Amino acid sequence: MFFIAFGATNLTFRPVPRGDADFVIFVAAYNILDCSGPSMPPGCPADLNGDGVVDDGDFIVFVPAYNELVCP
Repeated sequence: MFFIAFGATNLTFRPVPRGDADFVIFVAAYNILDCSGPSMPPGCPADLNGDGVVDDGDFIVFVPAYNELVCP
């Protein structure tokens, strides 16, 4: 089971359902940012717009697809 922390001052944890694994993967890559970083998964799968970084540009592609439950 995965966990995500929310809030800058009040850290709380909640379980993330198994169906939200794509969100967990995206958030982890978003925190790394640089696709050439040593801890980024091979192929930088969260770089949805192909610019070499996982940033807000990828997030705006990710969110509508996540809401529709389809792959971009």
